[in-house]
Amino acid sequence: MLFSACSKKESIQTYFVEKHEDIDFTSFDLSAKTLFSNMEELTQEERKKLENISKLNVLILKSDENEKVDQEYAKVSSILGQKDYSSLLSANSEMGSMMMNIKGDDVNNINELVFVGKNDDFGLIVARVLGKQINPNNFYQTLKLTEKMDTEVLENFAGQFGDIQ
Repeated sequence: MLFSACSKKESIQTYFVEKHEDIDFTSFDLSAKTLFSNMEELTQEERKKLENISKLNVLILKSDENEKVDQEYAKVSSILGQKDYSSLLSANSEMGSMMMNIKGDDVNNINELVFVGKNDDFGLIVARVLGKQINPNNFYQTLKLTEKMDTEVLENFAGQFGDIQ
């Protein structure tokens, strides 16, 4: 009982904080407003959908060390296997592995969406979308808004990390 009281359950949040300090990882946080600097070009309905998304956190481990990539993927998988998260999608193929999990009261009230993917050529990517009362339909509609996203912002940002493209 003493051990369980002292044990600390790891979360995606603590994983991101820990890896933010790890020099092998590239990390960045973006707000919806950063991604859509052309917000005035969006309709009222499109802006309302974006208001539900507060932040996007991304971790990238570009590594030729497949063992480290596999270890980190297993660690994230373990965290996402906790009862707080529900699986939305998972896939494995010769090209790599990926999964998408959600955290929230139910599938129509998502507070956090986590995507993790890995392959031998790229490495590992973990993306975390934070928001309030996101549901799959609204999330899909929001993803469609990426067509209207000001890609110059991302291109300039990605240019600072030329080696991760």
